[in-house]
Amino acid sequence: MSILPERNLRVNFTSPYNATGLFLVANTEKTSELETLADFNSAAVTIATRRGASSIPAIENVFPQAMLLLFDTDTEVVQAVVAGGAHANGWLAQRRQYWFEGHAWEEQLATAPDTIAACDDSFQ
Repeated sequence: MSILPERNLRVNFTSPYNATGLFLVANTEKTSELETLADFNSAAVTIATRRGASSIPAIENVFPQAMLLLFDTDTEVVQAVVAGGAHANGWLAQRRQYWFEGHAWEEQLATAPDTIAACDDSFQ
């Protein structure tokens, strides 16, 4: 549960025991002109994620101008980014390696590593 001002009025939150960050996995060809994370905050950029994902509010907060493309499955998200239907996938995770292990991206990284790139650090 995220600590939000309105929740903080009703719940006495303690210090967080777990922090997550927003990670982007981008199609390298489609994003070759984007030089910084700020460049992803554009109406010309499409960020894909799974419908109902906890990353949606974070993506909307960090990239309010980008178009958000929602899919029912992680596999569809991966396919959209790899095929160029979306510039990137945004996802919340503790660390990038946790997110890749056992996830739909793991197979894509193994079969076509030059197609996508992941940021090295999370941002909030």
